[in-house]
Amino acid sequence: MAISKQNNTVKHTSPVNIQETQRASVYSFFSCSGFLDLGFELVNGQPYTMRMANEIDKDFCECYRYAREHLKIPINVAEDFIFQNSIEDFVKWGGKARKGREDIYRKFEALLKTDRNAKRVIGFIGGPPCPDFSIAGLNAGKDGNVGPLSSKYVRLINQEEPHFFLFENVKGLCFAEKHRTYFRSLCLKLREKYFTSHRLVNALWYGVPQYRERLIIVGIRRDLLPGFSHKRLDNELNWEAFQWFKNAVIENRTKWPSAQPYNPDPNLPRPEGDRGIEKLTVHYWWKKNDVIHHPNQINQTRPKARTRPRYESVKEGNSIGKSYHRLHRWKYAFTACYGHNEVPLHPWEPRRISVAEALATQSLPPDFSLPPAMRISALFKAVGNGVPFLMAQQLAEMIYSFLLTHDIYGEI
Repeated sequence: MAISKQNNTVKHTSPVNIQETQRASVYSFFSCSGFLDLGFELVNGQPYTMRMANEIDKDFCECYRYAREHLKIPINVAEDFIFQNSIEDFVKWGGKARKGREDIYRKFEALLKTDRNAKRVIGFIGGPPCPDFSIAGLNAGKDGNVGPLSSKYVRLINQEEPHFFLFENVKGLCFAEKHRTYFRSLCLKLREKYFTSHRLVNALWYGVPQYRERLIIVGIRRDLLPGFSHKRLDNELNWEAFQWFKNAVIENRTKWPSAQPYNPDPNLPRPEGDRGIEKLTVHYWWKKNDVIHHPNQINQTRPKARTRPRYESVKEGNSIGKSYHRLHRWKYAFTACYGHNEVPLHPWEPRRISVAEALATQSLPPDFSLPPAMRISALFKAVGNGVPFLMAQQLAEMIYSFLLTHDIYGEI
């Protein structure tokens, strides 16, 4: 794989499409609407094949199927491709599948057996639910309603021993003092069978027009890397080479406009600044994805007449508060976290952003859409819970590059 740097971006070139029998089989957990999965599916050269997705939420499963059926180049999703159940149904206790869920486990195990017999590389990817580790969320930690699912995912990885894994979660799991002991325990369990490397990354670094910090852990099975160490894996994964924008450039605040009074003019010129980071702005992505004509542009709420003055009083770029913060057209978006009344305001219109506009700030391809007839709260939840597409794609390419470089590809 050739890597060439130009200004603040990094471009990658991959080999031509790999034969189907040589592609790595990827198993996805906590799949939501499949943003992370799509990142793996659309890596240049198509080195990965999605084998299954696992999501307990019915609306998310519907979004997953709908999105892939309506892409310009549809990605086939078989009827039995999506497992709509808890990840706990795949975890064995005392060597046995969960009581009453044996059929689901047998189906899952049959897929794995097929790939193992074909000697294909197997990877697990997933981002366990994060509200219990989010400072802005419940912050209940490992004892919350969904906090324990992180340890279930780790247990499943060690149980089935895929060749590699990716674990995604919020910053708080690793950096909040309250959760640090739990995070270390997860790492210790993973390191029993894997060399691991983790980073706190920002979606902005990967070209996503959104400030979104996430913890990423990547692991490669120990027996595949004789003579390796955690430190060596950390160095050779080459995280920085797959980041298009450098943090020092992004965080130079003089390059970004400050909050300004609301202005309904959609044609305001871009202020003077570094043109190199224009591609990280809301305005650039909404134009790029032609959100006005996107199927999910209809999925938006309009303020009532009595609340319109309140909407118009909020400055463009205002980041104070949750219910009335407004995006800036010439800046990146806030972290996509769409709870009750937390959908940000449109930069130059007196309304909250649409689902189409939210998808663009998650860097989805312009032909990626969700079911327009679904209730708007479910659609925003599906968008906010997803891993930004471009970040997912570059992480997938980073893993592929490492596997290729170390001859952990094709048949095992």
